[in-house]
Amino acid sequence: MRAARSKIGTLDEITDRLREARGAGRTVALANGCFDVLHVGHVRYLAAARAEADVLVVGVNADAFTGDWMPNDGAPFMVATVTFEPEGDKTRYTATVRHWSEADRKTHEEMGFHPGWGLCAEQLEALAKTL
Repeated sequence: MRAARSKIGTLDEITDRLREARGAGRTVALANGCFDVLHVGHVRYLAAARAEADVLVVGVNADAFTGDWMPNDGAPFMVATVTFEPEGDKTRYTATVRHWSEADRKTHEEMGFHPGWGLCAEQLEALAKTL
């Protein structure tokens, strides 16, 4: 299995990869969504999308910001940036969470934030092993 980081790219990189795949006669599917907390519904959605083509492109988006990167009214109380970096023969998974306020951070902690991210990492690992 390829390292997770090798599957992530800029728009130009992904465009080039898709051009190569299509040139080789491979089919392409797109799955798009806000996977804010990965759950079984997301896994089923991604697995079904993957079954439709030779190559699956996953677009991840959020509705938490306005066009000028300010929090949207009614937006979730936090956003996260997730990165995958090669580390020897493994992959380092890093999640950075930013809350709109200290009160939002405390509320999130009370909801089980720390155990929840560990569970999310485990789910991502299990999903990555199937791709």
